[in-house]
Amino acid sequence: MSGRPESIGGPNRVYDDVMRTILVMLCVCVLFYLFTPWQALVLIGIAALIWAVLYGTGRINPLLRSYSFGFTDRNDKREASDNWTIIPAKNLLRRDLAIYANATLYHSVFEYKVDRDRVLWRLIEKTEDEYGKGRTYPVRDGVIGSWLIDYIKERGTGYPDIESLKKQIEWHEAPPDIRYFVLNHTPAHSDFLSAERQRLKRAFAYVDGEIKRLGLKQDKYGAYVAPDGSESDAAKHLLSKENLSKYGILPEEFYSKDILLRVLRRF
Repeated sequence: MSGRPESIGGPNRVYDDVMRTILVMLCVCVLFYLFTPWQALVLIGIAALIWAVLYGTGRINPLLRSYSFGFTDRNDKREASDNWTIIPAKNLLRRDLAIYANATLYHSVFEYKVDRDRVLWRLIEKTEDEYGKGRTYPVRDGVIGSWLIDYIKERGTGYPDIESLKKQIEWHEAPPDIRYFVLNHTPAHSDFLSAERQRLKRAFAYVDGEIKRLGLKQDKYGAYVAPDGSESDAAKHLLSKENLSKYGILPEEFYSKDILLRVLRRF
C-alpha cells in the first residue's frame, strides 16, 4: 500500500510557485539594472497593463488558478471541504476533498483535454488518507492498484467505488461544472461561456419561478417536495429530464446551478 512520497500537484505546485516568483524577481532586477528607476517602473506598468487587457479578454491565462466550494449541513457546521485546482500548462486538475465526519482526506489528479467546447478527462491518481489507518493508493499512474484487486479477491468483497474507478480511469465527458471550469482557464472560449451563462440564467430563472408558483420547497437532501414535506408529482414532472429539456437544460445542470453560475461569474 505504500507509494511514492510525492503526488502530482502537491509539492509540484509549491515548486512552480517558487520558480515563478524567482523568475519575476530576476526580471525586475534586470530592468532596474538596465534602466533608471523611473524607466523601469514605467516598463513594469506598461507590462502590467498589457497583461490585464489580455487576461480580461480571455487571450491569456495564469499558470495556476483554484476554485473552492464547501458543503454545510442543516446546523451550518462544515461537513466537508472540496477544493479544485487547475494547472493549464500541464492539462491537470487536482481535487482535495476532506470529509470531516470520518476524518478522511481524498487527493485526486485528473488529466484533461479540450476538443472545441468539449472537455474530456480521466483519473490518473487517487490517494486516501484516513486518520489512524494511514494512506492508500487506489489509483496510480492511471492504473487501479494491484493491492486493491488482491484485497477484493481475498476478502470476497468489493471496494465501494471499484466500478466507478474503472470508468474514471477511461477518457469520458467531464460534468458541466468541471467543463466550464476548464474552459474558463482555456483561451478563446469567452464568447461560448458568456452564451452559456445567459442560457443557464434564463432557464434557471424560469424553473425557479415555476417552483415558487407551485409552492415547492427543498428538503435537507436537496430534493423538491410539497409544502408539507411529502413527495410532489408536480415537482417530479417539472424537474424531469424530458420537461427540463424544453428549456435547454439537464437535471444535473439545474441541481448544480449555484456552482455553475459561480464558475461562469466572469462572463
